[in-house]
Amino acid sequence: APMYQGKIVEVKQEKVIVDMNHPHVDQTVELAYMVEKIVKPSDFGNNHIEWLEDFKQGREASAGLNRPILLFLYADWCQYCEKMFSGSFKDPWVNYFKDEYVWVKINSDQNKAFMKAFGQKGFPLTVLMTPDGKILEKWSGYKKSVELRQGLIKVLNNYKAIAG
Repeated sequence: APMYQGKIVEVKQEKVIVDMNHPHVDQTVELAYMVEKIVKPSDFGNNHIEWLEDFKQGREASAGLNRPILLFLYADWCQYCEKMFSGSFKDPWVNYFKDEYVWVKINSDQNKAFMKAFGQKGFPLTVLMTPDGKILEKWSGYKKSVELRQGLIKVLNNYKAIAG
């Protein structure tokens, strides 16, 4: 299903009005949703991703915790890599998933074996995988925080479905 971004313009007890600038503007659209949990960004506090820099240690932690791995392959000179470290990965809604994944970062520009192993053609490369190394998804290039969050949700749901 397509994802649309919108802005909440009014909240009443019985309804929420969202301006979505939807492709079906001027048509009546019904929106059905279920709230699982309400969390304010301010409730995240000092929530931040704790990166491992050792792939073997990440695989072991992933197996022990039964969590998927997010492997981020970067280069020091890569502006988009830095933009993800300083922006996308610091977003509170991305950090919400800090305890759902094992986060591993590897400078694959210095450790070229990772470039070869994961077929990396450019920077950055994000690889999401099971504890035993099965690749769930690979994302090449920069991801804005909203795209990253949506991808993390999708992969986590798929992982939970196969992991039981």
